Amino acid sequence: MASTVIAITGEVGAGKSTVSRFFAEELGELIDADAIVAELWRTERVKSAAAARWGGEIIDSAGNVIHSAVAKRAFSGDSSEYQWLNALLHPLVHTEIENRITSLADGFGIVEIPLFFESKSYSTRPSWLSSVVFVTSPREIRLRRCFEQRGWSDAELARRESFFLSSAKRIELSDYVIQNDGELDKLKKAVKEILNAVSKSGGGV
Repeated sequence: MASTVIAITGEVGAGKSTVSRFFAEELGELIDADAIVAELWRTERVKSAAAARWGGEIIDSAGNVIHSAVAKRAFSGDSSEYQWLNALLHPLVHTEIENRITSLADGFGIVEIPLFFESKSYSTRPSWLSSVVFVTSPREIRLRRCFEQRGWSDAELARRESFFLSSAKRIELSDYVIQNDGELDKLKKAVKEILNAVSKSGGGV
């Protein structure tokens, strides 16, 4: 297993990917859980399971998943659909993450996992994990990003977030917190400070 692996999680639209990239520039390879999920949605195993659950309407004429149709069903008022989707995807994602961590060439890596604390697989800390960093940002900034990047309204952001643990709880469970107000220099400084702290705590950086 890698000697130092840092997990990045945080609020929707808080800038987790930017923070993850800065950590990777300093530390090593970046493993992106969302990218793994995208790969899984191209497999027959996942597409067939989802179509059996929600009907063929979630698959387009080319055989690809219609992600908006999946989101409409998973984030409906019935939380059991969201839980079912997590039960389908999370074990597969976690297996792939562990495979990639084992293969890290220099023993250092960053794992971006948006639903780290929501995942039952991580109800206890995995052996490969050194630290968890939570990325937060003012709601008005997050809402603007979500609207620009995904077309979400304030109501849609609130609806999605209702399925997650509160930010306060996730901050409590994290080792470090980064406040992202959009200033890249501040982000880079915060990343370096955390890496120094991890090193001093014996994390091996």
